[in-house]
Amino acid sequence: FNKLVNLSRQEKKKWHLLRALIFVLAVIVSLLILSVGFVLAYNQVYKNRVYPGVYVGQYHLKGMTEKEVNNFVETFNNRLSKEGLDFYFKDKTGQTKKFKMNVVSAGDSTIELVKLDSSKLAARAIKIGREGKWWQKMLDPVYYGFAANQLLAVDVSVKDEFMANLQNYLKDLSKNIDLSQLLPLNLF
Repeated sequence: FNKLVNLSRQEKKKWHLLRALIFVLAVIVSLLILSVGFVLAYNQVYKNRVYPGVYVGQYHLKGMTEKEVNNFVETFNNRLSKEGLDFYFKDKTGQTKKFKMNVVSAGDSTIELVKLDSSKLAARAIKIGREGKWWQKMLDPVYYGFAANQLLAVDVSVKDEFMANLQNYLKDLSKNIDLSQLLPLNLF
């Protein structure tokens, strides 16, 4: 400190500039270390779990394990088998009507005519944020969690028997409805 008192004005200016530069660099390095620590901790919290921001339809899969996602979709498949599938259409007066189709075989109730592929969906959900280069694996989960959402596609298997039943039903209905107004299946 005594040496600072005896320095010339120009030397004092250099010393203050050097101190300011060291302070700014220390702040930048500290922020970088904190950011990396946050990202690593965030990734550890969601290890083997679906990251936030991953959706199937309107359902958020955040925090689920692959097995939990699989069970979630299988529960939906079971509900679909019990309740059937709703279709909505507009009649000639413009009113929205609906009809329900059974999704299990009339001949054998153990055969599902419409089924979501739960294992593919679960594997796809777990992969989000875990593929790509090292920096993508590090930053994508945070990006999806805070800035963007990832909407997953669902693989649906539809047996020919269901399509034949639907076509026959629509032939009968076509006299009373405009088939161009038949709304697509909204599973979620």
